[in-house]
Amino acid sequence: MRLTLGRFFPGWLSDDNCSAKVVPPLVDMVEQAKKDWIFAQKYFNYVEDQDLIDYAVFLIMTTEKRYMYLLKKARIEGVTYSPFTMEPEKEACVGI
Repeated sequence: MRLTLGRFFPGWLSDDNCSAKVVPPLVDMVEQAKKDWIFAQKYFNYVEDQDLIDYAVFLIMTTEKRYMYLLKKARIEGVTYSPFTMEPEKEACVGI
């Protein structure tokens, strides 16, 4: 039976599908959610078709909710992050 199912559904019975998925760090997820939200707002500004306007409004609402959820989760976990902080090897020379 395994050979028959494997022929029709390749990959379903292999052990490769049981591996854990890698989840990106919360900081990266927040940054991506913010980019998605900004994109949704820009998309709304450019659509003209009524159906696409409805979709754009829905997209704004869902991306905003996701961004707010991830921000709340980051606050609860105590994550602090600033895109403006520089790593030691990338610090700008001051007082040249």
